[in-house]
Amino acid sequence: MEEDNRYFIKLYIESAKEALEVAAYTVSGGYYGTSVNRSYYAFFYTASALLLTKGLTRNKHIGVLATFQKNFVKEGLIEAKYGKLFRRIFELRNEVDYDLVVRVSEEEARLLLQQTKEFVELIIEHLKREGNL
Repeated sequence: MEEDNRYFIKLYIESAKEALEVAAYTVSGGYYGTSVNRSYYAFFYTASALLLTKGLTRNKHIGVLATFQKNFVKEGLIEAKYGKLFRRIFELRNEVDYDLVVRVSEEEARLLLQQTKEFVELIIEHLKREGNL
């Protein structure tokens, strides 16, 4: 793997960890929509880091989602539940960010945060095992 890719993988993971911290902080403050936004970005950054392990990048969010699904979920490298979670959090983040009447419950925000945290931790361990982090 190229050193440039390792560098960007590290940056993506640092951004994912920060987004998780902000998601936890905002959910504690009652800002559930903002927490969903930050949970989504933690997932997005982590998926982007994973794509880089195969030399793949995408410019659009839907491209990252589709490429993640095709190259990791459909290939059986990542559990299907994480593919479904990525799709769900992607859609909910769009709704929360762009539709002012959409509200997220505390329970849903906390669940998405926990599930995203599990995904990030899983991928970090994978990246370490494979020598990419």
